[in-house]
Amino acid sequence: MNVNKLKKSFLFLSGSFILSTFIYAEPFIEPSDQCKTLFANKNETIGTVCFNVDSSGILSALYSLTVSDTTIKEVHLHIGSNMEEIPQTRAGNPKVGNFEYSYDGLNTTEQLVPLTETVTCGVEPEEFTYYVAAHASIEYLDSLGEVVDTPTAWADGLRFNSRGNWATYFDFTVNCTGEDVSI
Repeated sequence: MNVNKLKKSFLFLSGSFILSTFIYAEPFIEPSDQCKTLFANKNETIGTVCFNVDSSGILSALYSLTVSDTTIKEVHLHIGSNMEEIPQTRAGNPKVGNFEYSYDGLNTTEQLVPLTETVTCGVEPEEFTYYVAAHASIEYLDSLGEVVDTPTAWADGLRFNSRGNWATYFDFTVNCTGEDVSI
């Protein structure tokens, strides 16, 4: 084999090895930030909305009901890098119909909402804060499966407007440690 070809092959393999030996730390959400209680009729605990970020940095939300004889009929969720990105009326109430993620015609106790937001961790420690409005339309059923109530539900958080409806929003943070992990 030609010496120049051997040198080029070695340099290519060395460069490939160097590039593939470092992976940036995976993003994570602190356990205390992952889940929010889902309330119907302002104060009835009926489930949770939990956020996850996978090793690729892709975010998702999971609505889960914990009360028997309830079903999720609609899910509306909006996520942004600041509260002002959540669609609102002039009076400050959220515009659920304009939320980025909407699922209608459901009949389930769990609904996964894959999000288009992604987090990419670099070599420096970073935090990415997101503001979320998580809404659902719920049905309460009697022992015969007949609908007896159809309340709205919101994830626990701060009220949009103290004098408007009881809609809420919250924030959570995705963390990146910035540490390199050698393989």
